[in-house]
Amino acid sequence: MDKSPAFIINQFGFTKDNVDQHITAPDASTLVLNLDKPAAESFLLYCLSAPVGSIVQKKAALANQQDGDFGYAWIKQHSAGSGPFTLRSWKASESIILEKNPHFQTDSKIQRVIMKHITDPAAQLLMLQKGDVDIARDLTSEQLRPIANDPEFSVIRRDVSTIMLMSCNTTN
Repeated sequence: MDKSPAFIINQFGFTKDNVDQHITAPDASTLVLNLDKPAAESFLLYCLSAPVGSIVQKKAALANQQDGDFGYAWIKQHSAGSGPFTLRSWKASESIILEKNPHFQTDSKIQRVIMKHITDPAAQLLMLQKGDVDIARDLTSEQLRPIANDPEFSVIRRDVSTIMLMSCNTTN
């Protein structure tokens, strides 16, 4: 779609003009990426797993394009992905509702995932303690203390990869 975050993928030599030559699928279970120059595999996979690298159903996106946008406006509110869930609803800064993708093979019994945008960690903790939510993210040490040794809760710590962009004035 060549929007501004495309630089994440373009740095590997992929452009809208050459993507057909650089990314091919010789069969249903093989994807071949041909890079212009060597790159660390971990960095490549990290960049491809960013939202800008999402795989969508081309046919569905193009069927809903407006003014040559390749379905960009439609995809913002609909699902054309290949993962375990499809987008049912998205309300910016409020909530996301995902439903099980019937075309994705899984044994999971989870039918629906509702994510609420709650910025206040204290509110997240309260909702967790009341049973209004199953998972809270971004709790601070202050919110983790009361539940750290509570057998009703599981605290899971994971390292998270982050991309930081920094702009600098090189003149001064």
